[in-house]
Amino acid sequence: MSFLVPYLNKLEQLGNKIRVPLARHIGIADLLKQVWKEASEDHLGDFAASLTYHGIFAIFPFLTFLISMLGIFDKVLGVFDTSQLIKDFLSRPQVRQAIPVEVIDFVQQQIDRLIGNIRPGTFTTGAIVSVLLALWGVSGAFRSIMESLNVVYEIKDSRPIWKKYLISIMLSVIAVLLLLSAGILAVFGPKIADWLARTTGLGTLFAWSWKIAQWPLLILIALLAFALIYHYGPDIKQPLRLVTPGSILALLGWLVFTLIFSLYVNNFGNYNKTYGTLAGAILLMLYMYYSSYILLMGGEVNHVVETYSKTSEEVKQSV
Repeated sequence: MSFLVPYLNKLEQLGNKIRVPLARHIGIADLLKQVWKEASEDHLGDFAASLTYHGIFAIFPFLTFLISMLGIFDKVLGVFDTSQLIKDFLSRPQVRQAIPVEVIDFVQQQIDRLIGNIRPGTFTTGAIVSVLLALWGVSGAFRSIMESLNVVYEIKDSRPIWKKYLISIMLSVIAVLLLLSAGILAVFGPKIADWLARTTGLGTLFAWSWKIAQWPLLILIALLAFALIYHYGPDIKQPLRLVTPGSILALLGWLVFTLIFSLYVNNFGNYNKTYGTLAGAILLMLYMYYSSYILLMGGEVNHVVETYSKTSEEVKQSV
């Protein structure tokens, strides 16, 4: 493999000709090398596994809460079959191409089971308990993220425990609201467009424009979620930025990974033969693990960029 070394060195030199906008002292190739080195030293894989563990415990109570909320929104628009709307969304060609079929089938089975046990659109005691369980589970995941990002930034968290719990719960509530907004846009997007077009009298042009505009809105929601996590996660003083190098690379990396993962599982993977009925759950855990890793890598990118930027000395551990 030594014959590849000159070509790799040439590729590295070409990559370093592209300077990082916020850290002009480092090129793209050196940035990626440093990020990979830091990620290995910080054991991001272990933290991603911890985050996946917390996420698994939070996802099903959250689905119960989400179905209840979608049922309420459903009634506002005059449609009463939440289950069918979700099935229609999950059966869209672009969704089945982006997400492994086994994962879609597994999630659909859980949703059908949940809908059979609750009345969508009503706040039952079970729904309230599910909300509390979901918030507690998600807050545990966010505390894991906070711990991970402190390791990434090589600092010791000096915040009192009540503040850590408060921040994690605050981030959990915001995450639930953002995911709920994204779910409404994804599931009800076309219906929202048709309803607004009829109500405002703007016609099919507005409906067509809305159906296109919902995708930039979903990207904006994702960037806002990344921005809040990278700002409040580590115990450092830094300005709140909607767009950072880490958030951009994390979003792009997650989209690329999702497409590659789905392509591999749908065309080359043989998980059904290996795991049987557990294939959907196994794939969901794998997907959550690598998504968590990408999220933490975004924090690593921000840390390296700040280290090489002129203003990195302004980023200090909060007192």
